[in-house]
Amino acid sequence: MKRFAAIASSMLLVISFATPAQSAGVKYSVYQKTLSAFSSTATTLTSQQRAQVKAAVEANPAAEKFICTGIRYYSQPMSVNIMVRKRAKAACEYAKQLNPNLSTWFQNKPTQARSYAGKVLLTIKNPAPEEVASPFSVEPCKIPDGRPVDQQTLRPGNKYLGSYGMSNVGFPLSPDLFPVTGEVNFIVVPVSFSDLPGDPENIGEYLKQQTDKMTEWSEFWSQGKARYTFQVLENWQQLPNTQEEFTVADRSRGERSVDIQVGLANAIAKQVGNQVDWNKTYGIFAHFPLGFTAFQDEWGGRGDMVMTPAGEKQLFFRGGGVFHLTDRTGLAYEAKRELLWSYWIHEILHSQGSHLHAPGNGWPVGLDRNQYSGGGRNESGGRKFSGSLNSWEAFKMGWIEDDQVYCVDAREEFDTLSTELTAIELASSEEKIAVIRTGEYEGLLVESRRPVGYSATWASSDRGIMVYTINTTVMNDRTGEGNGDCGNNPDYPKFAFYLEPDQRPQPKNSCQFEGFILKPGESVTHKGVKIGLTVSSSTQDFILIQQVGITRSASAGSLNQPEQDGLIGELELDLFSREPEDNKFCGCCGCFPGANLH
Repeated sequence: MKRFAAIASSMLLVISFATPAQSAGVKYSVYQKTLSAFSSTATTLTSQQRAQVKAAVEANPAAEKFICTGIRYYSQPMSVNIMVRKRAKAACEYAKQLNPNLSTWFQNKPTQARSYAGKVLLTIKNPAPEEVASPFSVEPCKIPDGRPVDQQTLRPGNKYLGSYGMSNVGFPLSPDLFPVTGEVNFIVVPVSFSDLPGDPENIGEYLKQQTDKMTEWSEFWSQGKARYTFQVLENWQQLPNTQEEFTVADRSRGERSVDIQVGLANAIAKQVGNQVDWNKTYGIFAHFPLGFTAFQDEWGGRGDMVMTPAGEKQLFFRGGGVFHLTDRTGLAYEAKRELLWSYWIHEILHSQGSHLHAPGNGWPVGLDRNQYSGGGRNESGGRKFSGSLNSWEAFKMGWIEDDQVYCVDAREEFDTLSTELTAIELASSEEKIAVIRTGEYEGLLVESRRPVGYSATWASSDRGIMVYTINTTVMNDRTGEGNGDCGNNPDYPKFAFYLEPDQRPQPKNSCQFEGFILKPGESVTHKGVKIGLTVSSSTQDFILIQQVGITRSASAGSLNQPEQDGLIGELELDLFSREPEDNKFCGCCGCFPGANLH
């Protein structure tokens, strides 16, 4: 939230978007896009700028007004107006060429935001569709957990279903090691060994930076309900042991050497001593030096008894091994180092009762599915990454409020409904998601996405709605990871799958999320429900929800809605489990045998 406020306050643009002859009382949804920078005194469009204009036109097929605003820094001479106005004119002329039916208007305006000086802002106005209040309360959309009884039954000697990878897929949220409200504190320790000194030296500053991001993330995505806090030791804590004493062959989704894993936790706690408050913390995050090879994947435990200076305590502990400290899997170590905060948050969420890893496991659509960057490339050639959170998990956790959920119970007949959703990447108290209940344990979830904030590295075209199925009877099968399953392959059962647009079928085993983003005019149809995206603004998407394939009442609506008043958008801000078996917990960090271990 601090990030959002800081960026928002820096963008006080003095721009008015009123146009001559604008009908009184008529309001529009507004889509805005700033073109890439012009060079020097250029007034013609580059190929990149033409592509941006084209993308804006194609994303708004029903647009009535297309406004191009050349922006001059307020202290620059008035003569600059001529140059920026020519740029705006070039943009609007090209838009008109692409869509002759557009009503275009170009102008120039001053700004106090220096980063916008000399650029052209596109403002595209679409008639806003009518919103129809849902006749359903939110309760039907809290789809209950539907797994077999044995998967929902707490095993003897365990305190939490999550201890062995059985956190609820549906409602209610499974209680776990960490609460989902209030402060959740962790000790962060840079750990070195007698034969492996600390590297790099300035570790404290780096760890403070990473944990600050974690605190900000928790405040943003919980909407102020939860706060991750940290006791960060700024200097390397060197153990008297060699790393060889803790070297094991443990691998993720494999057996776990409990004694050695817990032994390292005990050694760290002893070395740290009374430098921290052990009665305040829920767990330990360790950061190991470059060259660390004791654990190939990671060191970790969820609820082991650890001996601390304050006595024996049930603690969480985690630290990255070779996978996280090298270029393994083709992702540069520096990229992983920059996203340490994301990796650690992912592990926290597992111990807050979240199941994670669907839909689109491995896709860069949220840190619950890929802690690091991956997938396609953005306009700058960089890898895409999203630090967002699965909306179904957020709903279960109470981090999305009941009044932010547009609920439809499709088990009953209803007339066509419509609403607007605010992108999950933006701070807002408005509706964030739509949930459509389609069966006893099944439903659909619709969320709006934008390449801003925690998804800022997405391409500018990665905007629209994404729709996925929910089936609370299913546990994730992750046996195909890195092999036959790119994350959304139905051959590998999961509790959630993204749905492709009706108009653009996608490969069965697609490795790319971009094709699953619906654009205006597109829809998905599933189990008698059709969800269509009618209009997009810079921050919101307007959707229609219909029942199809059944007898409809005479008052039922259609995808062709009359022009109605709607929201006027604001200036776009560039803001901010594997399948369990037997007695093992198969989470993101390995299969842990034993009834009372994890």
